[in-house]
Amino acid sequence: MNHRFGNTSRVETEIEYTYNNDPDTGNGLVITYEVPEEAARGSVPQMGSTTGRMAGVVLNRASVTPGLAGMATVRLEYGKKKDEDEEDDPEKDDPSGSDDDDDEDEVETWSVDGSVNDVSILAHPKAESQISVAQREYLLAYINGTRPWDMVAELNEDGSPKLDGKENQVMKPFSELLKTLSDNGEAVLNLIRKGRHSYRSPGATFRETKIITNGSLSLDGLGKIASPSNAPSVSGNRNWLLVGCNFYKDTNMKSNRWKAEYLYELSDEGGWDQDIYS
Repeated sequence: MNHRFGNTSRVETEIEYTYNNDPDTGNGLVITYEVPEEAARGSVPQMGSTTGRMAGVVLNRASVTPGLAGMATVRLEYGKKKDEDEEDDPEKDDPSGSDDDDDEDEVETWSVDGSVNDVSILAHPKAESQISVAQREYLLAYINGTRPWDMVAELNEDGSPKLDGKENQVMKPFSELLKTLSDNGEAVLNLIRKGRHSYRSPGATFRETKIITNGSLSLDGLGKIASPSNAPSVSGNRNWLLVGCNFYKDTNMKSNRWKAEYLYELSDEGGWDQDIYS
């Protein structure tokens, strides 16, 4: 359902009412909507504000999650208002009177998830560095189902078509071209013949959670090569790509603070393409 919120048009994708007789928990309301990313932050109501959708609840938590095609998903969670005694008595949970909330606001966390992914056998570092461009083309043709008797263009080592004295392209049976493979090329061909068209390449994701201020709330780095300061070191020519970010806050946080979660993905050998992801 399409609604107007101030100067922003938003599409509500979910609304959930919760009625609870427990006075400690109270009723709850969750509203989820989609809005253009550039308008997502401005569409979030003030924390602690009320809503006409349900009486007796206030906004306790809001999250913004980037999505596809420049759209972001905003989730608003309404619930019971905190008791005034809870808000005004900092010693209720901490008799020492220390300001633990401020300390919690500064906590940062990091995690790494390692895994392996299927990658074309032709993308293996040994296949890329130890066979010529022409041989790679022949092997790719074999993977794609070219038959031994098919007439195929003969290639120079750099992958350009070989020409005869009349500047015509030289064509040969595919079986003859496969006989020209080097030892390394033959080794890759034997793997392909055994059905090993891919290999398991190690990969990883790095997740970083930290507290940021309103001025640092930005999606500018999403989809770009990054160098997260606390990410683990990796061997080879690899780097990180920011593939996800999520921002949220609740009533326990200062008004100008957001909790930010960033997700980075490790590249294969050679790194992420600078022309595409920089």
